[in-house]
Amino acid sequence: MKVLYESDLYVLENEYEVVFLRNKETGNIVVVGDHYGDPTSGYINEDETYCISCGSGIIIYYLRANNIPYSYDKTENQWKEYYRDNLEIETIKHVNGNFFFYNEEGKKLDLDFEL
Repeated sequence: MKVLYESDLYVLENEYEVVFLRNKETGNIVVVGDHYGDPTSGYINEDETYCISCGSGIIIYYLRANNIPYSYDKTENQWKEYYRDNLEIETIKHVNGNFFFYNEEGKKLDLDFEL
């Protein structure tokens, strides 16, 4: 599996198009996303309450005691999806509380989303 991001407790990784979150202490794994054409980058916030995966759009997945596995075309309050049908995102960066997204040419994208 390819590692997209790693925090103290979690590893955000993918195998092909599917994104997994693995708990390093327990070994538990939950599906937290699925990006057409494979995910390209990820992020786990400092207090480990959510993670973000990017590729074909953005998926924000909220970490809870009982995580529901992500499922495409299903609506749950465990995750939010943005720009899934019309935008390829190559890189996510988090600097001083702000998110920056870039396409594969390195151009900064002006995206509107809520955590």
